[in-house]
Amino acid sequence: MAELALSPLLQVVFDRLASPLLGKLRDLYDLKKNFEKLQYSLPMILAFLEDAEERQVADKAVKIWLNKLKNVAYDSDDLLDELAAEITLCEIRSNITRGNKVSGLLLPFKPSRRIFDVACELQEKLMVLDKITGEGLNLNFKKKGDEFLKLEFALPKGELTISSLENVRNAKEAKNANLKEKHLHVLGLSWGNNEVALNTKSAGKKVPGLPCGSGGSDAGLEVDDILACLEPHPNLRKLFIKGFPGFKFPFWVLPNLVALALINCKRCESLPALGHLPFLETLYLQGMDNIKHISREFYGQDSQKLFPSLKELTLREFPNLEDWCGMDNTEVFPQLRKLILEKCPNLMAVPLFPSVQHVELQDCHPSIINSMENSTSLSNLVIHTFPGLLLLSEELLKNNGSLTSLKISSCQNLHSLPSELEKLTALKSLSISWCEELSCLPQGLQYLKSLESLEISECHGLFSLPDDGVMTCLGYCCCYKALVFCNNFTGEEKPICQRPPVKLGIQLDLPFDAAIGTQ
Repeated sequence: MAELALSPLLQVVFDRLASPLLGKLRDLYDLKKNFEKLQYSLPMILAFLEDAEERQVADKAVKIWLNKLKNVAYDSDDLLDELAAEITLCEIRSNITRGNKVSGLLLPFKPSRRIFDVACELQEKLMVLDKITGEGLNLNFKKKGDEFLKLEFALPKGELTISSLENVRNAKEAKNANLKEKHLHVLGLSWGNNEVALNTKSAGKKVPGLPCGSGGSDAGLEVDDILACLEPHPNLRKLFIKGFPGFKFPFWVLPNLVALALINCKRCESLPALGHLPFLETLYLQGMDNIKHISREFYGQDSQKLFPSLKELTLREFPNLEDWCGMDNTEVFPQLRKLILEKCPNLMAVPLFPSVQHVELQDCHPSIINSMENSTSLSNLVIHTFPGLLLLSEELLKNNGSLTSLKISSCQNLHSLPSELEKLTALKSLSISWCEELSCLPQGLQYLKSLESLEISECHGLFSLPDDGVMTCLGYCCCYKALVFCNNFTGEEKPICQRPPVKLGIQLDLPFDAAIGTQ
């Protein structure tokens, strides 16, 4: 049968995409992401083919799937032929133009328009191929040996992503993957459609990770067991889990972990114990709808230092999180440099982060800003989307005199800024936007001698600037983008330069078409 040639054909397509010749274009034309998807889905397709070829005679849907797979594979192979020829031609032309002989080491070349067009077509084919792989999962093919995934293929650079884990039937099937014996450095585990938010509350529908008809707390507990059986090798360095529909994370021994991301694990009731991990540097947590408390359990085993190496911490979309406890008499987050908190509307306070330098707060309770007052090491502060914020904390600015960048945006009811702003003599960038109720700026801005960039936009309640030489500070600005779309402003716009000419970047209140027409 013609379909029997699919396995070698797909392997040829994959090998050609991985070749150095096409490597030059993967980044240039955004093919890298599609190639990486194929890198992980190809072994799955090859595992399906044997069963698909047997079933196509009696199952029309399978035959259609195989035909689609064959067509896109042949199309991709043809495009790769054309792309290789065009690349070679462009390289030859480029070398001739430069007066060099064509040799084994070709100089960089300028891609032709045809290369761009073919690369775009190839990108579309790779997207179709990825979609066809997903369709194959829905046809319930048997893998070789009827196992979940043998993982006998070569793992590129010790990296592995396993998606559609909702098709795993039980813990035994997950255990057969034997991940603990695979020397992986990076592991991604994903349930459900990555492009669509999981719906784990629909009664009677399939719960990810379990057969159709399973649901409720028993279903969630069985998914917990499935994840527990996917424990990776202790040498793992990066772990990404997305869409896990269980209630609790397992305790895995991962002493070398440096990065962890947990995304859209919406039914989990607590975070895993992580504070004892000695090398963890980056922690990204998002979409934890069911978590109400970050308790002592999060910090893990008692130690003199907890989260000793953590440098970046992000919490996004914790709609029900109410409190976050600290740890008394223990050093916590000693190396944390960057903190991002977004969409935690019920969280009113956070523990102390003694060395944090970069803080972004977005769409949270206004009290969370006040809880940061004891920080003394901030250099960058972003405050975004706080409709309930009326006044900015004076203590926060007073205690962080080394602040170099301050950005405040979408705080519609913010009336004024504290006078302590004038004491931020290290401030280089000040941006204030979409603060409609802001009617004035504090006196003393002329003391901001380090200011290089000032941007004030969409502050329609602002009528004027302070009188006491505020424009003097603008003479030190390298990039002046002040008073953009402040409709009611009536004051002086041009800065008084106190040193040699500076760069002015004043934006005018013009319609978009008119603005680009003046380029």
